[in-house]
Amino acid sequence: MKDRIKALVIFWLVSVSGAAHSSNDLLFDGGVEALIATKDSFIIKVSDQVTGGCLPNPNALKDKMEASLRRDGFSITSEESFFNNVILITAVGYPMNDISCAVSLDVVMAFSITVNVPFAYESYGDGQTMTNYLYPIHRGVLTGPKRKIQDSLEDSVTESAEKLFLEISRARDRIFNDYPAIKKKMIEVRSAN
Repeated sequence: MKDRIKALVIFWLVSVSGAAHSSNDLLFDGGVEALIATKDSFIIKVSDQVTGGCLPNPNALKDKMEASLRRDGFSITSEESFFNNVILITAVGYPMNDISCAVSLDVVMAFSITVNVPFAYESYGDGQTMTNYLYPIHRGVLTGPKRKIQDSLEDSVTESAEKLFLEISRARDRIFNDYPAIKKKMIEVRSAN
């Protein structure tokens, strides 16, 4: 009897998951691409936690990111809002000796999303809350001569901007093809502004 029940459950799960994937279902097929496809405006922030002269010009990281994103057609804003798409560049490092440095570089895109709170639907309205989602773009550690580490970090930030552009472009290609109503609504909203 247990084997029959297991077989029925497995059959049901396979048929349900097959049905979910047989058509374009944003819930099952959209994934993170659905979250990033419409991103086109950013605020850029730099968190400089580097000591010992290993990052003499942290604002250059912001400038490199901004120049690259603007070149790719994105807009940059300085207006602070909970709903902004924030590119956060975090550098943490120190000198290893008098002539060399080690710096950890982390680049993420943070943006607000609405998520369902488990078991809250019946008691608290629609059972949803807002939270920040951190989309990873780059994470790495750079080591090298103190005189060259700034340039290496700037190159990594430029590569991060190029990677983000490609990931958003590819997400748009797939999401707008599979879910044309999203593209249509995005165009409507942008035209109204």
